[in-house]
Amino acid sequence: MVRMLSLLAACLLATGCFAFDEIDKGMATLDKGPKEKPAAAQAGKPAPGEEGKPSPQAWWASAHSLNQGPSEAAEADAADPSTPVSCRVGGSTRFMRRGDCLSQGGQPR
Repeated sequence: MVRMLSLLAACLLATGCFAFDEIDKGMATLDKGPKEKPAAAQAGKPAPGEEGKPSPQAWWASAHSLNQGPSEAAEADAADPSTPVSCRVGGSTRFMRRGDCLSQGGQPR
């Protein structure tokens, strides 16, 4: 019984020491971190390694669907049976190809 109590006390007292050491190391690492932006970022220049990347606005301006190119997106034929549409079937709206919608008796929109 005495052996069990001493073992239990040793386990309870010795388990948290490493956690406090790790927290202290992490706080020291955070304190050493950069306080200011690099000089290149302050001057409006892209950071090293980001020279060739387009801006988010440029990417959105040229974005298009995966199955359609930029010129094809504007020219999508509304009567094409493979065009994705919202289809009113019964009392619900489903999303499917135009041809499937018509074959199920729905109203494509």
